[in-house]
Amino acid sequence: MRIEILSTKDEGDDHLLTLDLEDVSQEDAKAMIREHLAVRSFATGEKHGAYSIVDCQDGPEGLSEYDISKAFTVQAVMSETHIDDAAVTAWCELVGLDQVPEDGEKAEALFHEAYRGEHSSQAAFAEAEHDGIWVIPDHLQSYINWEGVGDSLLTQGGYSEHDGHYFRDC
Repeated sequence: MRIEILSTKDEGDDHLLTLDLEDVSQEDAKAMIREHLAVRSFATGEKHGAYSIVDCQDGPEGLSEYDISKAFTVQAVMSETHIDDAAVTAWCELVGLDQVPEDGEKAEALFHEAYRGEHSSQAAFAEAEHDGIWVIPDHLQSYINWEGVGDSLLTQGGYSEHDGHYFRDC
């Protein structure tokens, strides 16, 4: 995940600090931000002590409302889950970043508890979720409205969907 940081007193792309969170530790990122703010303070003659995340590539929307620690928590979950980053992004956007714990291991455990996979439709999700739970004779398969079952799971069954990724409400 790549983020762009800007001093809250600056405007424009020419003063951005770009960090690839896969390539830098949280401590090093914070040091780079402090250095960037110090350079901006020296260059402008006014104190630049605050920053904001102005862009996030391959990460959840709304990250700009948080500090670098939340970005690293999301990155840790992406790195440790060995599942498509889009699934983690969908989960973060679905539950809300404020509900994602700062503790990366706890966040990862919550993600795994909730995630039910990526499916092309509600019907595919319903079939996958119920696979192995019910033994349905072949001659009755065509009578099951899997789209309706999927709709019921999402509206009444404690499941949610975001960008084709399905989650149990935890």
